[in-house]
Amino acid sequence: MKKKIANPLLDEDIAFTKSIIEARELAEKKAVDLSALHKKNVYPLFFVRPSTKDIFIGYISEPTRAAKMEAFDIMSSKESITLAGEIILATSLLKDESHEAFSSLDSKYDDVFLGGCIDAAGHVKLLLNTLKKK
Repeated sequence: MKKKIANPLLDEDIAFTKSIIEARELAEKKAVDLSALHKKNVYPLFFVRPSTKDIFIGYISEPTRAAKMEAFDIMSSKESITLAGEIILATSLLKDESHEAFSSLDSKYDDVFLGGCIDAAGHVKLLLNTLKKK
């Protein structure tokens, strides 16, 4: 019978993966609670910085029609997901419930902000793709 060799790096990766799963589940549950509180859909934004194992969570409310239209126009004319996402973040981010990284101008959070833009634009892009299929 082979003796199992302990691998602390693997154990650390498993623990980190579990913490990501738990954080995502908590963020989704909180989004449901915030949806009830704000009486409109709220979506979690989730960003993981693997190098530091930091997890950043933000929340956006359902974007307004005007914000969706502006984001659609940017996606169509400039084909820029990040600019479209920036519109959604600027108009729909629930700042009091979100990590400061999603709204900070500090360059140490650029990766988180850009990830948030892409994630936020994904909610609009899904709707845009649905409309294109009709």
